[in-house]
Amino acid sequence: MAVIRDVEIFRVGHWNGDNHSVADLEDMVSAFRHSNIEIPVKIGHAEKNGIQVFGTVTAVRRVGEKLLADIDVTSQLYRMIRSHRFDYVSPEVFHDLQRNGKHYTRALKAIAIVGSETPAVAGLAPLREAIDA
Repeated sequence: MAVIRDVEIFRVGHWNGDNHSVADLEDMVSAFRHSNIEIPVKIGHAEKNGIQVFGTVTAVRRVGEKLLADIDVTSQLYRMIRSHRFDYVSPEVFHDLQRNGKHYTRALKAIAIVGSETPAVAGLAPLREAIDA
């Protein structure tokens, strides 16, 4: 496993028909810390039973109008990221998540690592920048 720190995973803006504010980002951080949901790192946005997980999100924080994460990924995925075969992230988000008696307007569901797919959230740094930092 390899840890990649300070990966830009989300930012304020209008994505997939929804507005996302700084308050939404704070809610995503809170949900990560308090909901006990493990956030998988996967390749692409496929929604099938048994899809392989290539890592997990280990930390989430807001820096200005962006969310940054630390991700722990398999050595196989790390090598593909280093070679720029997969260079972008595309977050998957729960809306109005109820968990442990609390309500979160937004919460991370998964982080998809994408190659040829276009991420829904524009303006995030490529993964290679987090590796080369």
